[in-house]
Amino acid sequence: MMLLQQIKQYLVARRIVSIMDLKREFNSDADILRDMLQLWIQKGQVRCLQKTPACGVRCTQCDPLFTEMYEWVAPQNSTQKIPNIVIEVSN
Repeated sequence: MMLLQQIKQYLVARRIVSIMDLKREFNSDADILRDMLQLWIQKGQVRCLQKTPACGVRCTQCDPLFTEMYEWVAPQNSTQKIPNIVIEVSN
């Protein structure tokens, strides 16, 4: 089971993470994680960082999962209600 709160704690602790970091940490599918991150993005607490214009111009060999980055932008002591969402991940 994975709680939205766990993703928040991970993001708050590291501030900027790739989708690959989250995928490894929570042993979950990237699409499930994106859906959960979207809840935080809609609340204005997380933002998806855009690649720089130079990224992909020279080598184009980076795995997109390493370059898809998310940043926690809300204050750490944010009191905004967290939805009680549990997602079960089957392996």
